[in-house]
Amino acid sequence: MTRLRDSVKYTHFEITLTEGRNRQVRRMVEALDSHVLKLVRVQIGPVSIGTLAIGHWRHLTPGEVTLLRHWPDGV
Repeated sequence: MTRLRDSVKYTHFEITLTEGRNRQVRRMVEALDSHVLKLVRVQIGPVSIGTLAIGHWRHLTPGEVTLLRHWPDGV
């Protein structure tokens, strides 16, 4: 977990999970007596969204498909 920035009311973190469970991040934060206001997924396995705009999508490249097929955990 990396603390990215603090504002007057909020603290922004980057959290990396290698294996996530349902609502795991929310539960972890609630265990610290705090609340999650927004979660943003930026990567799934070896595939990153990069600069993809909110609400947009793109086709996977052949290289990304190959990476996912050989990725040990699957998606």
